[in-house]
Amino acid sequence: METKQKIGTHFHEVLNGASLERTLELLTDSEFVLAYSSFGDWPLFHKCCQDVIRQRAQLNFSGTRRDVCQLMGNIQREYGRPVPKGLDFISRKLRETDGPCLVRPKAAVAA
Repeated sequence: METKQKIGTHFHEVLNGASLERTLELLTDSEFVLAYSSFGDWPLFHKCCQDVIRQRAQLNFSGTRRDVCQLMGNIQREYGRPVPKGLDFISRKLRETDGPCLVRPKAAVAA
């Protein structure tokens, strides 16, 4: 199912200040549960997620789990240090269980 949307459109909530929990829900297609993870640098990781999405906002996004996996890879490279435990496993799972994203963004509110 190819869609013609941009990364910035699909992840508009992240660009508009979504919580860390919602950001991770969108970026892992609800596979990562923040409550079960301990990580010492959530604020910096969250900012990195926002920055990468902002940098890639105009690139095409097909709405698949594989595309989400690719975006997570970009975030991990940009972050440049060990990522929260479990994200590598989730990235593999997203790639292996490709298909449409299960988590849909909330409708954007017109200004």
